[in-house]
Amino acid sequence: MISAWLPVGVMLTVIFSLTLQSPEGTLHLSGWVQEFLLSLFDKGSAPAWLYDMHWVRSYAHIPLYFALSLTLYLALSASFAERKPAFKMAMLLALLAAVISSLVGLFDEFIKMFLPMREFDIVDWGIDILASLVGAGAGAVAKHLYKKESAP
Repeated sequence: MISAWLPVGVMLTVIFSLTLQSPEGTLHLSGWVQEFLLSLFDKGSAPAWLYDMHWVRSYAHIPLYFALSLTLYLALSASFAERKPAFKMAMLLALLAAVISSLVGLFDEFIKMFLPMREFDIVDWGIDILASLVGAGAGAVAKHLYKKESAP
């Protein structure tokens, strides 16, 4: 059961490492990500938001909080595995995972108020909430579908 929580710890470490990195490190990483994404498009055909570093950094929250809430859901469902959760229980655990992940996002934004070149951004937190809901929901649905397939 402890091993089910290891991915949650990894995701929390990644998220807070990115938040606490130096301003130079943040600019370097964000610039690299932006250049990589722009390289996927023909010159001038990339979406407009991709040319704005703020949106590149905001959209980077999507995979982070999707993965955090997914790993939280899997850890919670492993912790309650002996109860053989039904679909309603799976949805309750998914909601709990999404709420916890969203609160981590709020805490992350709060920390940014005290860091140089960082700021609390309500839009980023909104993205965190949406990604958390989708990640935990996807985990619950996938687990439910997998159980149906593997049932005799």
